[in-house]
Order: sequence, then C-alpha cells, then structure tokens
Amino acid sequence: MENYIPPDWKMMNRLQELIEGNFREKHDLQFYCGALGITIRRLNKVTRFYFKKTLYELLQDRIHKEAVFLLSETTMTAKEICYELGVCDPAHFTRSFTLMEGVTPSEFRNVRRKLINNAVST
Repeated sequence: MENYIPPDWKMMNRLQELIEGNFREKHDLQFYCGALGITIRRLNKVTRFYFKKTLYELLQDRIHKEAVFLLSETTMTAKEICYELGVCDPAHFTRSFTLMEGVTPSEFRNVRRKLINNAVST
C-alpha cells in the first residue's frame, strides 16, 4: 500500500504533461477535459485541491512562464512572443503580462537587462 498513488494525482500528472506539450496551441479548456475524460467542473475541483488554481489559471501560468523565458532569453519582440504562444491579440498579451508582472513586457526586458549588466560589471 506504500506505493499507492491516488487516481486524481495521476490525472494531475497527466494534466501537467498535456499543458506542457500543448500550451502554445491549445488554449481551449475543453481540449484538456476531453483528453482526460472529465468535466470542467470536476477538473477544476481537483486542480483547486492539488494546486489551489483552476485549469484556466494553470494554463495561463504556463503561458506566462514561457513569455518570461522568451523575453529574458531571446530578442523576439512582445508581438512575436504573443504569436509564438498562440495569443492572437498583442494588446491582451501586454495587459495580461502587465497585470502579472507589474510592468509591460518591454519594461520587464529592460529591467532584466540592467540587472544582468550590473551583475556582470561587478
């Protein structure tokens, strides 16, 4: 009985794999529900239990994490990153990013560059 893994936890592992493999193209929550064979209501109940977030919030967090990475590690513009992540509206992307980070994508990149330059010069 020591190796028992609850079915809901297995489902959460599968959900994380699905999000990781599809977050750029699949923003429709029904895709994830269908792949797991579960209703959105039930899936949100389980994700809130394990992660304290809804499916939508988990997906948005992953998209945001990738946006931060791309802004930090590439020279892609915010608009290019927006399209790379499957977000069709650059204005929505900028608003969402600003809401989560407190600064626009370009301000984020500028602050990041200054921090890196200061760290290198010291």
